[in-house]
Amino acid sequence: MKRIAIAILSVALMCPAGAAFGQAGSVVIYSDAAFSSCDTQASGTLFWYLRHEGHGGATAVAFKIETHGNFIRLADGWNFPVVVGQSDVGVGIAYGACLTGPVDLGSVIYNGLGTATVCSTVDIVGDPNSPTGNIEGVDCTFNTKTFPSGSTMTVNSDGSCQCGANPVESTNWGRIKALYN
Repeated sequence: MKRIAIAILSVALMCPAGAAFGQAGSVVIYSDAAFSSCDTQASGTLFWYLRHEGHGGATAVAFKIETHGNFIRLADGWNFPVVVGQSDVGVGIAYGACLTGPVDLGSVIYNGLGTATVCSTVDIVGDPNSPTGNIEGVDCTFNTKTFPSGSTMTVNSDGSCQCGANPVESTNWGRIKALYN
């Protein structure tokens, strides 16, 4: 059964590529089941929810969740039966049909050990096991590989970070000048 699932997903993800960037959409990670928050905590049992959004119709997607800090994957709970891999090492998900609109991929459970730096991120990145190493999708014609963008969730355990913002380090003029000497 697992070999059949791998074969189906491999065919779906390795079809000839003619990139359709306008319809690829994004694989987005949220910290709530309502798909509204991109902030997460640094410790405890954390439920994160994933969705493929903004595409013109898709049949499969492959990506990886990359954490910055001590987060341990406990479980993946996908909404589709044909899945190869795990969220923390690279996962491919076949939808089984052409789906339009937001596709709720499922949820993952991670344990945060409380050592992630405030304003660090949890990112959706390319699946290192996919042929291109990028985030990959397949459109509804099964012959066009798309390249959805990823998203970022912010570790905001003290409420000081702006969701989705790039953190900067405070400095002084002397330190900036030292970069050029």
